[in-house]
Amino acid sequence: MRIEAIAAIWVIECLGCSSGTRMAVPSESDSGLREASASSVLRMRTSTLPSLTPAQGAQLCDWTNQQLGGYGRTVNCPVVGARATDVDQAYCISGLTSCPGLTVGDVEDCTLAQGTDICKYFTATQCSPFWACTLQE
Repeated sequence: MRIEAIAAIWVIECLGCSSGTRMAVPSESDSGLREASASSVLRMRTSTLPSLTPAQGAQLCDWTNQQLGGYGRTVNCPVVGARATDVDQAYCISGLTSCPGLTVGDVEDCTLAQGTDICKYFTATQCSPFWACTLQE
């Protein structure tokens, strides 16, 4: 299990987006990120991370890392020390199957709960599904 990958996926701040921006479901004609409608969020929120297509996994990684401040961001957190976002998209994608029971909704909720403070990963209750997964390893 790559604990660093799991923690890093959900630890970064927003670049020019509102804290309520939600993950969008990609369509065949829409490869960019956009604010999702309620129905598109519901379709993807229940998908487990291993069930995502490569394009959906890439979109989730890009969205999450954008929300948390970008790929390669490092922050020094009190008590736990340095925490980092994913180095790049490929690294993020490689960690998506580490906790097979996690859903897109779990990722989205934890990401949004952190806001601009990636150290909140360790205290935000919305991130508890990730803690449970890492403790099982």
